Amino acid sequence: MNPSPEWPRDADAVVDWIRTVALEPGEEVIATGLERIRVTAELIGTDLESLAIDATDAALDLHFADPSPAPMPAVEPDVVRSSTGIARSVRMTAQPMRISGIPLFLDVRLSDAPITWLVYANPTVRGTEQSRHDLQVAEDGTGVRGSVDLSIRADDIAPLIRSMLEPGLASAGIRLRRLDIDILQDGADGIRLRARGAARWKLLSASARASARVRITSDGILTLRDLRIGSGNPVVAFGLLFVRRHLRDAIGNTFDLNADEAGLQGIRVHGVQVAADEDVRIRARLGRAPS
Repeated sequence: MNPSPEWPRDADAVVDWIRTVALEPGEEVIATGLERIRVTAELIGTDLESLAIDATDAALDLHFADPSPAPMPAVEPDVVRSSTGIARSVRMTAQPMRISGIPLFLDVRLSDAPITWLVYANPTVRGTEQSRHDLQVAEDGTGVRGSVDLSIRADDIAPLIRSMLEPGLASAGIRLRRLDIDILQDGADGIRLRARGAARWKLLSASARASARVRITSDGILTLRDLRIGSGNPVVAFGLLFVRRHLRDAIGNTFDLNADEAGLQGIRVHGVQVAADEDVRIRARLGRAPS
């Protein structure tokens, strides 16, 4: 039976939607352990008085799925009903959660966010009727206030990335023999990344190294600088000659955390701070920056 078009019906319906739709990572990532995340909500009319997503002590396993050879183009769903409200208090916390055994600390707080409840003509996820419903922050985000605090031990970053990459590489017959990643503070507005890796495919072994500086401004602009890549393997080094020109084109490219493609739905990020020592920590404020 299709869910009632009335949305939001009650707090239980909101919790069910969070679990079955909002917490799903998408087709590119496979996740297990999501059922361990605790979700509670309080609803008064169309106002979300409180929403708490607590992943503390949850143990998740994540890895990248094999890419689809021909992804379906995104289609804007037809909206058949909408209503507005206010999300007065939203918090997502993990103190910590474990991803592939690696502890990750997270605290996201959001208050006074204008929201829109949407009902679509058809489910947006095949086989998931709850995906006919949606909850979005209104585009202008007027009045939103909040913060983000994320940290992970620097020594845990390489094992975490390796755990996510290895299943996909193994399906292609590639064995990742080594992966080392260093993240170092580089001035007040940047971090320097250094990576070294080695892999084996059938009888062939290859190794490579790369380094880059990422500049991060307080208003959420990331810029790639000083990108270098090389290999001690002469065959790999020769092959890199043909890709260095494209890599050089990437230098100076920017990524704006407040751009539409970042998917933050009108929530502005400002006051961004990144610190890298024993821990890599990212802090930011949410909402419109003071003028």
